Amino acid sequence: MPAPPSLAELLASTEPFALLDDARAPAGQARSRLLHGFTGVLACASVEDLPAWQAQLQAAIDAGQHVLLVADYQWGLELHDLPPSACEHDGAAGLRALLFAQQQLLDTTEVAQWLATPGPTRCGLLGWRPAHDRQRFIQSIARIHAAIRRGDTYQVNHTFALEGLAHGNPAAIHAQLRQRQPAAFGALIRLPQQHWVLSLSPELFVRVDDGVVSAQPMKGTVAAGDNPAEAAHWLATDGKNRAENLMIVDLLRNDLARIALPGTVQVPALFQVQPVGRVLGMTSTIQARLAPQTDLATLLQAVFPCGSITGAPKRSTMALIQQLETASPQPHARGLYTGAIGWLQGGTDAARMQLCLSVPIRTIELSPHPGGGHYARLPVGAGITIDSDAASEWDECLLKGDFACRDMAGLSLFETMRVDAQGKVLSWPAHRARLLASARQLSLPLDPNTLDQAFNQQQGRLAAGPPRRLRLSLAADGRLDWHCSVLEPLPGTGPVTLLLSPRPIDTPHWLLAHKTDLRQQYDQAIATATAAGAFDMLFFNAQGQLTEGARSNVFVKLAGHWYTPPAAAGLLPGVMRGQLLADPALKARERTITRDELLAAQELLVCNALRGALPAVLAH
Repeated sequence: MPAPPSLAELLASTEPFALLDDARAPAGQARSRLLHGFTGVLACASVEDLPAWQAQLQAAIDAGQHVLLVADYQWGLELHDLPPSACEHDGAAGLRALLFAQQQLLDTTEVAQWLATPGPTRCGLLGWRPAHDRQRFIQSIARIHAAIRRGDTYQVNHTFALEGLAHGNPAAIHAQLRQRQPAAFGALIRLPQQHWVLSLSPELFVRVDDGVVSAQPMKGTVAAGDNPAEAAHWLATDGKNRAENLMIVDLLRNDLARIALPGTVQVPALFQVQPVGRVLGMTSTIQARLAPQTDLATLLQAVFPCGSITGAPKRSTMALIQQLETASPQPHARGLYTGAIGWLQGGTDAARMQLCLSVPIRTIELSPHPGGGHYARLPVGAGITIDSDAASEWDECLLKGDFACRDMAGLSLFETMRVDAQGKVLSWPAHRARLLASARQLSLPLDPNTLDQAFNQQQGRLAAGPPRRLRLSLAADGRLDWHCSVLEPLPGTGPVTLLLSPRPIDTPHWLLAHKTDLRQQYDQAIATATAAGAFDMLFFNAQGQLTEGARSNVFVKLAGHWYTPPAAAGLLPGVMRGQLLADPALKARERTITRDELLAAQELLVCNALRGALPAVLAH
């Protein structure tokens, strides 16, 4: 078998590829699949199209194509005679078969090595927010309880999305998540239009192997806590969770019975507990032998979507889910979440079909952000029964997303402040406000009282002396670090010299408003400027608009008036910049500034909190 292309090679292209990753496979067993050499998509938007879609799929398999199946939860609505969702998800057809010319099987060591090939890269997930608030969740649970009392349903899987942002290489993010929470049904997929799927699913939806169909729903969870063994025993014996799990086992037994030989449905394992990150999940196993007439289309119509992520009974519960999750003012279409991801080989008929589909839970979807990086979406959910406590279920949902939300920012925040000759930290309120605002927006943990206590201790240690530089860093896990050093005077007495960057800034636009340590391009610019005897290097955005220097904001005098680039151009709103904008003597205003205007400026100023405002000239 030829060696697979490196991850770096695949990332250099824009073509889709997929890694279906069993990170829990025994050592040496090649259970992961790398699909590449994308040739096209077969889309099935309607149940009426299933026979023709399946015929095309069989022809592709006969021609040697390798198949990745992905299905949105909403595709199941038509299967159960329910109206389409009021809020569409990306407008894509609900069931897709992505076709690839090549496939390699890899073991866990080979997957880890393959993911590491691009080398170290800064990446992260941050800024997570629930798409709707705790109060709305509690109200929804009350509606579910009312529906259960009416007899409309016994159990409802209620979900909502966590929404955030991603920076860096999505494959590197997946590699970090894989180390944190290895999953048997993981997936790293680049879809068309540069959408990504990073799945760490622990749940098998359905597997077909040698005519035997298996399902392994996960229903029932608890926090692992400080004593996982004790928590596992509690979960395995807890009446509420066992009842919740058994409801879904009965549902899937009925689903499989529709496509199985009579009398072959069995439940070889009940109430097994396994770790899933910082929670424990309960699974049971249902098996049956496929009836000879069962093909892929028949199987999907019988079992999709998985009962573990609907509730029971399936159709009426799905109708209730639709009312709850797509209601205004914050509609939530599940999309790929709780649909299906997996592979198919052999054929679409019972005799040849080899199939493995996961339930995409613990799954992040990334879509391109116009300012660089990606929007991130991580839906979470809980099975609600009449005994469920709404507040506890909310907390459990957040815990399920913890693997991606906790300490995954991939950056730190910092503030650099001037300490004057009397030992006073200048402009502390402005630095404090900016740090707290950035920490809140990027979801880094920072308690204002803890920050104030730490600052007061630092201020108390500072005695009179030469001007100093005080740097405060906030790590992704909330640690604060302080470093103080002497502020060396600038060489010379005249205006400082500025260089112009030959290329635009490559940091995502939405990160530039925060003072982070993602500064490789800026640090290189400062080194280049210093070597040339200059103070700083000025940058432009992709539209050719002036933004900022690597360590300063810039003010430009045009036709007798001072202007500075607006924050919307992509820059850090510096503390000294704010003071100059508020200075009535300067009368400075924000305005877009082009390269030609910069070159024709009457005067230039650059500023930061360490050096204040400095007259400047462009290098010739």
